[in-house]
Amino acid sequence: MITVENIENSARDALNAGLGLYRTAESKFAELRGQIEKNYSDLVARGATENAEPVVQMRRYLDEGISTVKNLQQQVEGTFKK
Repeated sequence: MITVENIENSARDALNAGLGLYRTAESKFAELRGQIEKNYSDLVARGATENAEPVVQMRRYLDEGISTVKNLQQQVEGTFKK
């Protein structure tokens, strides 16, 4: 027989299960995020030690591209400020 007390207990249990699931997922997500950030940092550090000529050229091209974009941005900003 279904009673009000059974319904209340079921509602509390469902709420508590939902909260537990939320906290567990939140914790696992934080762990996963930390692991991803660590792996990314490890990859960055490993790549930073690479000094083969093609890699050095790619870095130079990237630096030149960034410099070009910055110069264009300054020119555009200068035009609009006038």
